[in-house]
Amino acid sequence: ADLEAMARLIEADTIILCMGQDSERGRATDLDRAGLRYTVIGGAHVAAELDAMPAIDEATGLVVGS
Repeated sequence: ADLEAMARLIEADTIILCMGQDSERGRATDLDRAGLRYTVIGGAHVAAELDAMPAIDEATGLVVGS
């Protein structure tokens, strides 16, 4: 698929990226450069186990606390 042809602007106040189980901070660096606020949770924060429940709990805590 031609990604440029599919590109479109979606206005949002919150975006959630689910990016796997590896602790990888590259996207966080991109968000820092753009001056965007973010929180790294789950496997991207600490890749200790292959269990989605800790990430779900962290995300729920963020939403409830906002």
